[in-house]
Amino acid sequence: MVFLLTYGIGLLPPILIRYIFVRETLKRSRALIIVIVFYIIHLFIVILLSEGRPSAHFPLIIIATISYGILYDSFRYDIMRWFNKWF
Repeated sequence: MVFLLTYGIGLLPPILIRYIFVRETLKRSRALIIVIVFYIIHLFIVILLSEGRPSAHFPLIIIATISYGILYDSFRYDIMRWFNKWF
């Protein structure tokens, strides 16, 4: 249940922004700014709810990475270029 709430609430804003409000990919700088703002908001909420325990910060990093991938579409091409370069 906590898993669904964490990732559902964390990924809902980027999905809404990308597919309902804007309906196109964002530039890298705008996507990064949105991801950072939502990360800070989520971090603040997690710290308030967990009373400062640092155990929930790693899922927020995963959510921020996936959110950036949703908002900035060529993120997958950057990953593929990196993968092809090193492997």
